[in-house]
Amino acid sequence: MAKKMSWTPDQEKAIDARGGTLIVSAAAGSGKTAVLVERCIRRLTDTEHPCSADRLLIVTFTRAATAEMRSRLAEAVAKKLREDPTNEHLQKQQMLLPSAQICTIDSFCGNLVRENFEQLGLSPDFRMLDETEVSVLQQAALEEVLEELYTEQDPDFLKLVELLATGRDDASIEENILRLHTYSRAYPSPEHWLQNALSLYDEPSRAYRILKESLQELLDSWVLKWENAIRQLEAERTPPEVSFDGTIECIRGYIAELDTLNKLLDAEDWNGFLTAVQNISIPGLKKPKDPENKRKNYSSPALALASKLKEDFTPAKLPGAFQKFALSDEADVAVDNALLKPLARKLVDTVLRFDEVYTEKKREENALDFADTELFALKLLVKDPAAEPFTRKELAETLREQYEEILIDEYQDTNKLQDTIFAALSKDDLFMVGDVKQSIYRFRQAMPELFLRKKEEYPLYDTEKDEYPATVILGCNFRSRKGVLHGVNYTFSRLMSKAVGEITYDEHEQLNFGAKDAYADREEPDVEFHIVTPEAGADKKEAEARHIARYIAKAIRESQGTAKPLTCRDFAILLRSTKNTANVYRKTLSEAGIPVYAEQGGGFLETPEVMTMLSFLSVIDNPVQDVPLLAVLLSPLFGFTEDEVAALRIGSRYTNLYKAVLAGEERGDAHCVSFLEALRGFRTLSVSMGAGELLRRIYEETSYDAIVGAMPLGEQRVTNLQMLLQYADSYDANSSYGASGFVRYMDRLGEQDSSLNTAATLSPNANVVQIMSIHKSKGLEFRVCIVADLNHKFNDSELSRKLILHPELGIGLQGRQPDTGFTYPTLCHSAIREASLRSERSEALRVLYVAMTRARETLVLTAFDAPNKNSTNDSLAASIRSAAGKLYGGDVVPQIEVLRCSSFYQWVLLAFLQHPDAKLLRARDAEGPVALLPLVDNEEAAPVVFTIDNGEDAADAEAAEEVLSEDVPVDETMVSDLKDRMSWTYLHAALAASLSKRSASHLAEKPFSTEFFAESRPESLSRLGMTPAERGTCLHKFMQYADFSLAEQDAEAEKQRLIDRGFLLPDEAAVIDTAQVREFFSSSIAERLKKSPRVLREHKFAILLPAGQFDETLSGADAEEEVLIQGIIDCAFEESGTMVLLDYKTDRVKNGEELAERYRDQLDLYKVALEETLGLPVREVSLYSFHLGQEVRL
Repeated sequence: MAKKMSWTPDQEKAIDARGGTLIVSAAAGSGKTAVLVERCIRRLTDTEHPCSADRLLIVTFTRAATAEMRSRLAEAVAKKLREDPTNEHLQKQQMLLPSAQICTIDSFCGNLVRENFEQLGLSPDFRMLDETEVSVLQQAALEEVLEELYTEQDPDFLKLVELLATGRDDASIEENILRLHTYSRAYPSPEHWLQNALSLYDEPSRAYRILKESLQELLDSWVLKWENAIRQLEAERTPPEVSFDGTIECIRGYIAELDTLNKLLDAEDWNGFLTAVQNISIPGLKKPKDPENKRKNYSSPALALASKLKEDFTPAKLPGAFQKFALSDEADVAVDNALLKPLARKLVDTVLRFDEVYTEKKREENALDFADTELFALKLLVKDPAAEPFTRKELAETLREQYEEILIDEYQDTNKLQDTIFAALSKDDLFMVGDVKQSIYRFRQAMPELFLRKKEEYPLYDTEKDEYPATVILGCNFRSRKGVLHGVNYTFSRLMSKAVGEITYDEHEQLNFGAKDAYADREEPDVEFHIVTPEAGADKKEAEARHIARYIAKAIRESQGTAKPLTCRDFAILLRSTKNTANVYRKTLSEAGIPVYAEQGGGFLETPEVMTMLSFLSVIDNPVQDVPLLAVLLSPLFGFTEDEVAALRIGSRYTNLYKAVLAGEERGDAHCVSFLEALRGFRTLSVSMGAGELLRRIYEETSYDAIVGAMPLGEQRVTNLQMLLQYADSYDANSSYGASGFVRYMDRLGEQDSSLNTAATLSPNANVVQIMSIHKSKGLEFRVCIVADLNHKFNDSELSRKLILHPELGIGLQGRQPDTGFTYPTLCHSAIREASLRSERSEALRVLYVAMTRARETLVLTAFDAPNKNSTNDSLAASIRSAAGKLYGGDVVPQIEVLRCSSFYQWVLLAFLQHPDAKLLRARDAEGPVALLPLVDNEEAAPVVFTIDNGEDAADAEAAEEVLSEDVPVDETMVSDLKDRMSWTYLHAALAASLSKRSASHLAEKPFSTEFFAESRPESLSRLGMTPAERGTCLHKFMQYADFSLAEQDAEAEKQRLIDRGFLLPDEAAVIDTAQVREFFSSSIAERLKKSPRVLREHKFAILLPAGQFDETLSGADAEEEVLIQGIIDCAFEESGTMVLLDYKTDRVKNGEELAERYRDQLDLYKVALEETLGLPVREVSLYSFHLGQEVRL
């Protein structure tokens, strides 16, 4: 019997509290999905206040989560029914569940719009655009709008282009229009948000106040540093004749200067602050003399710390620390704002203009994008989306009465538009569950501040008071071992704060150990921090990957014989970004003999097979491009060697590569002849084919998919090629620019760093180490989680843009000097940059939190620390020394130091350097400031393994492998059993090589040869790019669908009729020789055909015949086994109660005897099949040769 679920008191609150709106802050591993399901089940099974399944709206973040939620609810209802099978209410819920509103927000809004299309003026059969279609339509709209603006020659627009331009084309201005357009559509009224996005230019005081916070944080950090220096000086023991009084007095003077600056900031005296910074007076640091050598200053660790601080605290350097804030006097700010506001206004107007054109293009396509469905849904629900508070429409009131409760999963990832939709539907009965510490989708316009605002406003739920709205916190983690949770808590209690992380990681946010019955105590620590220190110049990521490979091999080996031995599938390697990194880890682990799988997210356009195909399409469009042409020649497509290409260049060194290949053709170079023959054929095809059709032909003619399928990771490579085909087909559906336009489109995606993921081909049961991005791992868990590549730098590209955006502050533009063209930071730009920096670092800190909370049993953090090439410095010691200098805030890392970090590695080093077990790290720079650091030894400081790997343990790993390879006793019984099994013979082995299903037409074909399979040598292409077989198919289609009486009178008119009816494509009709058609209808067999009372065209059949009839090697019972024969008879007609079989042929033959001999066996089968299926005798079998223009009787 299954054990009954035991709920914690907080979980019970979240499940049973029903009097109003409730927000549930559910920490990682706290069972939020189980709580959500249980809440729904109790609502459905409540005997006093039963709720029907169709009166709940359950919104999830992904389709996978929707499917899981529906499945869990169905399973729970079925379980309740087994306990109470006569319960009519439960029976009804079971029937209602399949149609219950359990969906994503996109799905809900899409359905709402479809059900009320007439109110929006939409067609009922509108369709949803995919990403490719959206990109194509947006590009068309951009080109149209920009062309109009350039024609108008508006001065503000031209200045805007000059400011934002980064090259010779419009790529930068286009990108910024799209960014602002996408950003605005996360709000209830995009136009309203865009109009308000300029407000900072009218209120510079707001920008000053934002920078004031950062400036005060900087000043406070200096105060803390100097106060820490004073504490260290006062605590240090010195000889009696040495006094630090003068030094301390000097430092107190520094603190007084900083206090003066802080007072000016408090008074918001910006000009006074600037003047004080420029005129600051900072005397030198007084140092006591060495009592043994009066010519020298005394030396000590505390004095060294103060001296190091003073190096950066000088009148020359201190103003530079404030320069990044772009502080100017108020008069200069007013001038900047007056110049830039019209440009920002023009940008907003351009975005609105683009939206109009884009909307019209979508209307022409009768299509919407996903943002449209949400905006239209809100338009159906409220009268004025921009109004606060809004007024509901009748539909919203109806739906409010329909839903007894709205449950929202992953609420931390909603945006303002979605939140307004939920509010419009709710009658104060929202149940919102999420965890702001796991909000990692800001790049998709997620707004965790919505969750935070409610969490801070709503008081903690009190069962006795039962007042709403309220907050419930689920802090118990049921996923991980206790040591893992301590490691997470220790890290984030020191790093995460309101300033960086947007939430204070206190006792309410810490993870509490809940899996007490799941894990037994063990001696080994649950958290490990490994630092790899390769030699200068070595590949650092490879060195880290080799270390991880050794760790995994050792962990698996040492776990054998335990109650729960580890296997490869128990390990996951999580990366901040898999692009350009996952392959390094995959290759290194594979070389170490460890099965591994890596999804190279965002690397689709960088995969070799896709790059080769795009290069080939580019060459087909324009062969005079050396780089793509060289890539194609050297690829498996055509297999040129480096020596061959070098010989071509030597022979034509002063021209482009294409002309060199042409010269090679003239010299009779067979490889060049073959390549150019194929290229010319494909260039001919590209004129009339779309990108998708052309790609299919390339795959078919070159067998490139078969070639890459034979390479390592072949299955994934082939799937990538199929994905490229899908992108091409999607592009063709919305564009007529063909292959050349598709290449430009894919190039643009690459330039925009679009996240096109490679194909996923992993089996759920595969015993492999998984390598994935941290974002991909969200919601997953692993026994051993290795968070690797901690050195990966944060992507601050958004912060360095000339145009920067913020949800509350709007648009910030850099200034531009008209005479030099140089750009400079402005007050508004710097204010938004500072606010965005905090948002970006908060998001990154949450990403690290997600990564560290994926581990169930063991959490391993790995990084490398190595000097640059040709350097002899101890890089790790330098990193430790730098980190120690930032730890002046007691038990927590100062906020400004967390903000200044540029990688996870710097954060983790700061968090753990004061850990009691980090002796190995502190010893690396024992003479530096780390010696002055106090240990942070609290209850969360559980044991941690610290490892520094300089490569010396590689020999130990190899020695261990040798021990494993020693001889072991042979199990003779097992060997005997294996021999018996391997020697078993199938009784019908002869039949195994014989096909059980055959095509009648294939019986006339020659055996397939593999001699030139996958050889890059396309068949010669005939006129209009069709092979003889394809032209024959076109003629067969004509004979299948044509009206014989009309075709006899005017074959050309009949071809056009078939084109108009959609039976023939123009290209197909063009290859049909009407003279041959006319000749057929003047033949005697055609005359008989026209007189027949019954004519069959394209008559399909399937019959069973003995296998021995087609395979002479079979005998006895095997020969009598039946095989299925399928085929299609071109034409048969009835004559005097019997059938005449007629087959059309377009083969080029010398005479009828040759044709008859070639197809005799096939037509004998057709005769048998026709007689068997119709029950009439076949009196005559004939072929009609269109090439010879005659009937051939068999």
